[in-house]
Amino acid sequence: KVKENLGGRGVSANMEVRDALSLGRQALSGKTEHFARDVALLLAHALGCTVEDVYLHPERVVTPQEYDAYLYFLKRRINKEPVAYILGYKEFMGKKFKVDKRVLIPRPETEILVETALKIMADMEIKDGIICDVCCGSGAVGLSLMGWGRFSCFFRYPKEAGEPSPSFILTDISQEALEVARENARNLGLDCQDGLRFLHGDCLEPLRGAGLFNQVDLIVSNPPYIPSGEIEHLDDEIKNFEPILALDGGACGTRFINTLIEEAPDFLKSGGHLLIEIGHDQASLCKQAVGEGDHGSAWSSCWTVQDYSGTERVFVARRR
Repeated sequence: KVKENLGGRGVSANMEVRDALSLGRQALSGKTEHFARDVALLLAHALGCTVEDVYLHPERVVTPQEYDAYLYFLKRRINKEPVAYILGYKEFMGKKFKVDKRVLIPRPETEILVETALKIMADMEIKDGIICDVCCGSGAVGLSLMGWGRFSCFFRYPKEAGEPSPSFILTDISQEALEVARENARNLGLDCQDGLRFLHGDCLEPLRGAGLFNQVDLIVSNPPYIPSGEIEHLDDEIKNFEPILALDGGACGTRFINTLIEEAPDFLKSGGHLLIEIGHDQASLCKQAVGEGDHGSAWSSCWTVQDYSGTERVFVARRR
């Protein structure tokens, strides 16, 4: 019956939300890890309502048009397409960010990168400095920092209208990714703010082209850090749908990480910070690259921040 219903039209005139949920669960059971959650999200998307509404009104009748849309979403999910791409957005730091196949889907662990950056911004009391999000993708990291910083949620000092705010620069090697980031800035109402720039180029080259030597307070980055040889072993919904450009970190996964550690001191002010999201086994490699304990290093100190599972997820280094 599930296969028959997924074959096309033919919804019963009295099919209710409860029936549609049951159909979806049968279709996705065993095919996705969180099939019940996926079904609720896809049905809510088809109905144009919230997931809460789906559960609160199981008696609601599903129209033929809504049913056709629901079947289309289910088929895409059965083919392992990520739910975020089907919905067209991903929630991150309490906001909805547009995502599609041009950009990596923001992960919950990346919120640790944002939270760490916000704390450092507050500790440094950055009022009118420069914050750079390198390899920005959808802009989730940089725009979250900008949005929270504008409202001073993590800052110890009060801000008044007209008081200077940090400037934000988002960079990416992909022009398509920058298009998504610009759209997210518009959706969040940040595109009209002074001090937001989007620069195209590989890693730190856009900062070099802009002549930002010794001017940046904070560089944050969620760069590609998956070793090239591990890409083929990733889940189908990652390797077959998300941009490889945003995943492949070279032979050891540290190609971009090493570049950031080596070149970031050219752009950071004294006392400025570099924050990088890293893989589960890359913390020691980062510390070696920084030259931990080496008095000749451009870095005065470094440390890591763990994610919710206890993995060293964010690497932080402070410029001398």
